[in-house]
Formats: sequence, C-alpha cells, structure tokens
Amino acid sequence: MTSFRKFVQDEEGLSGAETALLCLVGLGLLLFVAQKIKTGAGKAADKGQQMLEGTGKADNLDWTKKE
Repeated sequence: MTSFRKFVQDEEGLSGAETALLCLVGLGLLLFVAQKIKTGAGKAADKGQQMLEGTGKADNLDWTKKE
C-alpha cells in the first residue's frame, strides 16, 4: 500500500505508458459494460417478441370500422 501512496504522490505525474495503460483499462471496462447491456437488451427484445406472438387475437375488435 505504501508503494501505491508513493505512486499517487509522485510530482512528475504519469508517464506515457502509464496513461496508455489506464486508458486501455478504462476502455476495456466500457466495452465490457456495453456488451452486457447489448446482450441484455437482445434477450429482453426476444422475450417481448415471444410474448407478443403468443397472445391471441382480441374478440370482437375491428380496427377498420369507424364510428
């Protein structure tokens, strides 16, 4: 833990390699979350479509008739 404190308190800042590594880790996390959201949305859409296709036609309902 002390080495991490020294790293954070370093006055020189981050080197280019450290910045690139942090950017890549952040990008990896972002892609992971985006993939999870996409997968969940796809599953929800499939389930919604199955539910809509499984329902029957409403009786005595005519959308073409105007009153």
